[in-house]
Amino acid sequence: MYLSGREVGAYLWITSNLGGDTIFFSFNCQQLLAPPSLSTLLLRKPYKSLMHSSSTKALRILEIFELVALSLEDRRDLLSLTLLVPSLCHKVFARRLDRRVETDQTNVRAWDYFMKYPDRAEMVRTLLLELIEKASEALEEPHKNNALAEAVNGMKRLERLKVWEKADQRNAAGSIGRHLSEAIPKIHGLGSLRNLEVDLQKLNGDDFCLLSNLTGLVDLNMTSQSVHHGAGSDLAKFLCGNLNLVRLRLDLTAPRAFALSFPLELGEFFRSVTLCCLLELSISIEMTSGSVRDLALFLERHPKIISLSLETGIRTLPNLAKGSLPDLRELTCSESGISSIFHYPMEPSRPLTKIGGFGCTPIIRELFGSAFIDSEKIGEITYVSWGCLSDLWCLVGIFPNITTLVFNPAMSALATRKDRCIGTLRYFQHLRRFRGIALFENPNEDDAEYINKSRLSDLARIVPPMQEIDIWHTSENEKLKRLIVLSRDGDIVTASIAHERATGPPYIEQCFLQRCHDPNKKKDEEEGDDSEGEE
Repeated sequence: MYLSGREVGAYLWITSNLGGDTIFFSFNCQQLLAPPSLSTLLLRKPYKSLMHSSSTKALRILEIFELVALSLEDRRDLLSLTLLVPSLCHKVFARRLDRRVETDQTNVRAWDYFMKYPDRAEMVRTLLLELIEKASEALEEPHKNNALAEAVNGMKRLERLKVWEKADQRNAAGSIGRHLSEAIPKIHGLGSLRNLEVDLQKLNGDDFCLLSNLTGLVDLNMTSQSVHHGAGSDLAKFLCGNLNLVRLRLDLTAPRAFALSFPLELGEFFRSVTLCCLLELSISIEMTSGSVRDLALFLERHPKIISLSLETGIRTLPNLAKGSLPDLRELTCSESGISSIFHYPMEPSRPLTKIGGFGCTPIIRELFGSAFIDSEKIGEITYVSWGCLSDLWCLVGIFPNITTLVFNPAMSALATRKDRCIGTLRYFQHLRRFRGIALFENPNEDDAEYINKSRLSDLARIVPPMQEIDIWHTSENEKLKRLIVLSRDGDIVTASIAHERATGPPYIEQCFLQRCHDPNKKKDEEEGDDSEGEE
């Protein structure tokens, strides 16, 4: 086991090589300074000499360290103390690490390791499990098949489980029931799991029946592109066992050819179940028309929802009752869905700050321009499919305080008009993030350096608050999405390549481009270009 010097956000990563695969252990270490309450430990060096005098005294000192560790209000301070006291690092710290394990279900050596060291298995909080097919005769032995289940049985503090498969393993890894039939009941017996994430190509009724053993979840995220049409009742049964959900995300969108013929039936669940703690709901499922009607009733029974994302296929959501979703702050759905939710005016208006998922239609322009929607408070617009410059100008008129604008790259025609798109951005005086359209060219292409320098100067002058834009290409295989981050130091504007992180600001990788910007210099361009909309 060794410490990696690589900094990824605010976490210290400890890696251990087991069976050719890497297991990651993480510890939150945002604060590296010792807390003020522990300053006396820096002065009392006699503790160090006492530790080596006798085993009895050493045990007493460790007991003191245990009491100190238990009394810390912020767990991040434990690392600060560890860096100061070597004995704590070797004893107490090792027992209090929050471990994040990422491997596949065939890593028998990893499971044997955790069975050999149950105290280390007990500290595992997050288990990211990749399902793969590996031609191994050893896995066919019964005791080898049980290794994962026995190892999981020792993870008594497990809070998060993610089951997934890589794109090149799709349709080959099999189902949850095939690989985790013994492990899932063990996880249920722990009683500590709160977060479940499933990302598999195929899910069927047997998978949902197995997962129904998991109860008490507060965060559920399921993604699949192929769900058996008869699995609706099994999915509903699984959801009914988790009535304390705070976040529910179901992205079960099947290929269009199958979705139209075999939509999921979830009407009984939407009619009869109330999730009293639900705050965030995201549903992307091809449902029957009856299920969509029942979904409207479900939304009316959940006034606490603050974040809502809906995709129900070709079927339109009925108008919600007056006063529904009064605390809604984030909304992502189609034009018809937005019209159904805002069909009746509400006083006071909903506290919306983020919207997205729609296209530019007269209905949308009229709706968000109405008096009962406070569009001036909306700062984020995501995954919109407006494809011409006139639509971009329309955004400025309706939402004057936009700070984040994300286009759907598959639906936007603006990507071929980058220079004119930059010129239009001058009207977004508060814009900090512009995503979905790559404004810079790949440096390996001809004339890319000249074009990129010119566009960087234009961005610095036209949109001074701009901080994040898309890079010229993205890779689906990258765990962290890359982007361009703009920063300013006096007259120097720097564009850097960075990585997005789950929390906190992007991680700067390297400098991409620098320009000296004169804020008093005016761009020589035709004013007519600003008022002409092109389709």
